Amino acid sequence: MIASIIIPTKNEEANIGRCLEGVFTQVVDFPFEVVVIDSGSKDRTTDIVSKYPARLLQIGEDQFHHARARNLGAAASAGKYLVFLSGDAFPADNGWLCALLRNFDDAGIAAVYGRQLPKPDATPERVFFMQHRYGTERLVKNINGNGTGKYLLYQFSNVNSAIRREVWHRMPFPEDINAYEDFSFAIQVLRQGYSIAYEPDAAVFHSHNYTLLRSFQQYFDSGVLYRRRELWDAQQTNRMCSDGLRFIWNEMKYMLEQRAAHRVPYVLCYEAARYAGVILGRNEWLLPLAIKKKASSHRLFG
Repeated sequence: MIASIIIPTKNEEANIGRCLEGVFTQVVDFPFEVVVIDSGSKDRTTDIVSKYPARLLQIGEDQFHHARARNLGAAASAGKYLVFLSGDAFPADNGWLCALLRNFDDAGIAAVYGRQLPKPDATPERVFFMQHRYGTERLVKNINGNGTGKYLLYQFSNVNSAIRREVWHRMPFPEDINAYEDFSFAIQVLRQGYSIAYEPDAAVFHSHNYTLLRSFQQYFDSGVLYRRRELWDAQQTNRMCSDGLRFIWNEMKYMLEQRAAHRVPYVLCYEAARYAGVILGRNEWLLPLAIKKKASSHRLFG
């Protein structure tokens, strides 16, 4: 078995059919398997999965953990390469899988992640974010990068990724934090001297339109993670602030170019929520536990 495609799901009846259809119409010259890990769906997700030649693993809703579920799927699969795909992500074409895996021709590359394209219902600010985060240039990142900020160096997404099984065996997804297992994986892999590739030709459609509260909570968890993974220092703070100001400036220009000036007040509030989330998350040790529980999107505090 060359590749195992591992897809976590929960209540994805609106998306899983299109996801699996995109997977099983890939044009490849090697065998692959599909393993779906469902965590207590109460809709028709599992019924839809049963219509495809995929293996279904089911765990309880209370057992779900981002890292643990993916480690479970990897352990239950047989592929030389472990491909991770979100249940609400759709391969953009039938060459997605080959584009991901061809990066492993380079023995120094431990993992690869692909491009994410905004869905048709994405708001202008999400479209801009996706275009900014997932560009058209292929990248190979390593610890000896050319001055890239650490928070950018370790960007890696299991929405659309592939990992060498032998690397995962040595360094499974860290289970100490129930969020951003992909980011944590990238840290340990890069610090061991491996490289991670970004492959824009391996594209999927995937995006979410977050509310102000949801954005705050997501970035609160990011701040917690950056602190716990010891990525904060004066240089990184300055780099993040300068990058953030440049991002907002370009975002405002994009809004005007797209004739979406009416969204500028909301977008400014949206960016303020993200910034406040990161700063409070970074200093979560100063906050009462009850506040942290409400501020966390991924239930990092129980």
